Amino acid sequence: MTKSLLIIWLISVLSQDPYTPGSLNRFIGRINLDTLDKIEYVFVESSQRDLNPEKFILLIWCESQFDNRGGDYSTTTKTFLSNGWLQFKKSTFVDFSKLYKFSGKYDNTYDQIRLAATALADGKWRHWYTCSKRSGINIESEKLLLLKNNAKIKLGLFQ
Repeated sequence: MTKSLLIIWLISVLSQDPYTPGSLNRFIGRINLDTLDKIEYVFVESSQRDLNPEKFILLIWCESQFDNRGGDYSTTTKTFLSNGWLQFKKSTFVDFSKLYKFSGKYDNTYDQIRLAATALADGKWRHWYTCSKRSGINIESEKLLLLKNNAKIKLGLFQ
């Protein structure tokens, strides 16, 4: 997909979001090639896992607005408990990495995208509970899990 088409697609997707506070215009003003490359990666990773790319984009928009900022600030430790585009907590990233035999880095946006897409395709949308519901990816994730389980039952692989 060309960068121009990617920008047009992205704006059409993000302009549908009535929930997320923040400025779409401000985001568009600061978009750069690095951000577009990562957004294209979101599109590819979600498509390869039969996730709706628009809903995955809306999930990320809701979580971080494509900013590597921290979230869930702890007044006790004076640190952010969640970080990155997908607002992973370190412990969740480690747990999902073990579950999916993934050897990515917590602070790497591409690794967060790949791991999140894998988890969502496996029905693990609850880590992003509010934003999953707002984006509608929770329904996509549940459908994929149901299809996988039905296929396992047909093949006699379900325990």
